[in-house]
Amino acid sequence: MKTKILIAALSVGLMTTAHFAMAADAPPATRPAQSKSNGRDPHSPGYVEAKELADGEVPAADADGNFIVGPTHNKAAEMSVQGAVPQGTVSTFTMNSTDSKIYPGIAREPKTFGTWDAADPDKLVVTTS
Repeated sequence: MKTKILIAALSVGLMTTAHFAMAADAPPATRPAQSKSNGRDPHSPGYVEAKELADGEVPAADADGNFIVGPTHNKAAEMSVQGAVPQGTVSTFTMNSTDSKIYPGIAREPKTFGTWDAADPDKLVVTTS
C-alpha cells in the first residue's frame, strides 16, 4: 500500500515538474491589440478570426473552425451619444472641515487624543483644527 502511494506521489511530482519545464521554454503568446470601441464587433482587432453565418444558419455538424452564430443585434440607441441630451462633466473639490456649517472642525490635531470633560465624564473634549 505504501509503495503504491509513493509511486503515485512520484508520478504527480514528475508530471508537475515536466509541465512547468515545458511552460518555461514556451515563447510568450502574443495577442493583437483589442479595439477601444464600446461595441462588440467580432471583426475588430483582437478577436479570433471567424466566419460569420447568416441569421438562423448553423454550421454543418462536421464543419471545423470558428463561427459566429446567432441573430444580429444592432447597438441600442441609448448606448450612442445623442445630440439633444446634455453631456455631464466630472468635478472634484476639497472641503476642509473648518469650512463646514454642519460639522465645523471635525479634524483632530495631529498626535492628540483629547481630555475627559470634568462636568460630564461621558464627554471627550478633542482639540480640532
